Amino acid sequence: MNTSPVDRQECVLLFVKCPEPGLVKTRLATQLSDEFVANLYSCFIKDILNTLDNAELSHRIHVHHPEGNADCPELEYTQRPLYEQVGRDLGERMRRAFLDAFRHEYKSVIIIGSDLPDIPVEYIREGFRALQVKDCVIGPASDGGYYLLGFNVDTFVPEVFEDIPWSTDEVFNKTISILQSKSCNIHLLPELQDIDTLNDLKNFIHRNKDNSPETSHTLSFIAEQQILF
Repeated sequence: MNTSPVDRQECVLLFVKCPEPGLVKTRLATQLSDEFVANLYSCFIKDILNTLDNAELSHRIHVHHPEGNADCPELEYTQRPLYEQVGRDLGERMRRAFLDAFRHEYKSVIIIGSDLPDIPVEYIREGFRALQVKDCVIGPASDGGYYLLGFNVDTFVPEVFEDIPWSTDEVFNKTISILQSKSCNIHLLPELQDIDTLNDLKNFIHRNKDNSPETSHTLSFIAEQQILF
């Protein structure tokens, strides 16, 4: 694990759920077993952390657990601090995570989820570069949500986490509408596809068909389980 980030003023917030069977990727689990899906989701996290480590990006892992704590034995392998996601809903949890990062003197903060194990590091870097001249950066997901959102400490808009219909196809458009109402200068990243359903997983495998399973925990796990689609 790399413990010497290049830029202490920039931070990635990685939002994850404790990968316990029955608690993660519930839509995917309707077609695959809970245990398989929990192990698969853990591979998502490992791949994203490898991406952040290899890029030497300072980051913090924020964990959501139904019991309301960051105690998650399934994530002990990360060998780094785990921070509890605090709040009544996803919006409040994200808002608090941003504010906590800013309190720790980070100037530019980007939040990403854990549904995109092959998130291109170039998009994260592009996001931080954009924040040098723009108020915010956002990466739309094909399901109507977003996979990345970033602000500077002096351009933070907490309203983007209020009254949002989370887990619907209206999240991105509603967020953009709020940002535009605040006259924010927005940098838009390319659209990407999260993995929430079996079809999403098939698309992930297809778009990585030229990559060796050895380069990805997720691809390796799928290959080991001999899952055929």
